[in-house]
Amino acid sequence: MTAFLSKLTASVETYLGRESLPWLAESSGEEADAIGSRALSRLHRREVERQRNLERIVELASEELQEEVSDDAVAADWLAVYFDLAQDVGHETVQVLWARLLALQIALPDAVYKRTLVHLHRMEQWEVEAFAEYCSFAFAFESGWRFVFDETLTRQEIWGYVRGNDYTQHFINIGLLTPELTLLAAASSKGLRIRYYEKEYELAGPPAAASDQPAEPAQVGYRRFTVAGQQLTKAIRAKTYYGYARNVIKALESERRIEFRPVEDDGGAGPSTTTAA
Repeated sequence: MTAFLSKLTASVETYLGRESLPWLAESSGEEADAIGSRALSRLHRREVERQRNLERIVELASEELQEEVSDDAVAADWLAVYFDLAQDVGHETVQVLWARLLALQIALPDAVYKRTLVHLHRMEQWEVEAFAEYCSFAFAFESGWRFVFDETLTRQEIWGYVRGNDYTQHFINIGLLTPELTLLAAASSKGLRIRYYEKEYELAGPPAAASDQPAEPAQVGYRRFTVAGQQLTKAIRAKTYYGYARNVIKALESERRIEFRPVEDDGGAGPSTTTAA
């Protein structure tokens, strides 16, 4: 058994029971005794469904590859909040996201905050799916923190890929994006590197202005993901659109006078989910 599976087993066994972990033993299949009370019967059915949901989520977490696993234990209060919030998640797509968050926390405690779990718990299924789609349009700083360039620069590009849907304001409203824009000035940020998944770019500065034109300030606004939004992105495997990134980089130069140059030897071609449009 791998270190990750050993730690996962030790962390969840007291909540689900050893027989519920398929990599340890087959489920006994035992059912609770028949109950005369309709109320107890209803509660039983509800708890059986919750147990089924949790077992499936933990099984999905066991399939995640975690190369580095911390020796630090996962806090009991974190696990209590996690299982309380995840127990009613029955949709497979959302279960996968919950499973990946559990895997991240098992591998590295404090990777996922309890308030991030609360954010996810409050999201509708369509919001989860839309946010996963929205992550396809985020760049990242060298620290890994995700952001999107301001809407006037990116909205048309996003519309071209997701049929006119732009949920920026909605994700601001529900706490996944910061409400304020931060200003990036080319003159003072030369050498800054950003990534669009496997592609890396370096800020070369503002391009030279034509001699007959006044040099306007080379700057652009960007909006960061919040802590909750950032932590959720770590559990999302977004589709990549390198054509989108290329067009945004071109627009930054032509419309905002900010020149980002591709960094060579960026690890090769993008993953198989790449859509070059």
